[in-house]
Amino acid sequence: MIKIILYLLILLPSTSLYAGYPTGQEVLIACTGASTDKTEALLSRIHCLGYIDGVMDAHGLISSANPSSKYYCIPPSGIDAGSVLDKVVSYIQKHDDARDMTGRLVIMKTMQDAYPCK
Repeated sequence: MIKIILYLLILLPSTSLYAGYPTGQEVLIACTGASTDKTEALLSRIHCLGYIDGVMDAHGLISSANPSSKYYCIPPSGIDAGSVLDKVVSYIQKHDDARDMTGRLVIMKTMQDAYPCK
């Protein structure tokens, strides 16, 4: 198991999400694991989840320092990463303009749509 994890860690920097700021299209490709190679598809989805989590963490940090900058509100019951990934993919597929936005903006818009503050 440790060998597999080390192998995956070695491959991590080779995916597109580490090359600057990804577009919505690049996030869509990564999140859907659109690769014929199963290992590459799995790594892409892992990167996608990490990227989404990073954007959400940044939002949490910023909004805790300045509550008026809160764009969305996570329900008290919480949310799971797979559900958020599905929502991001769905948002990009439904909004053609999202493909040209930065990935972080797409994630913020997705979260705002799915979890508005009341």
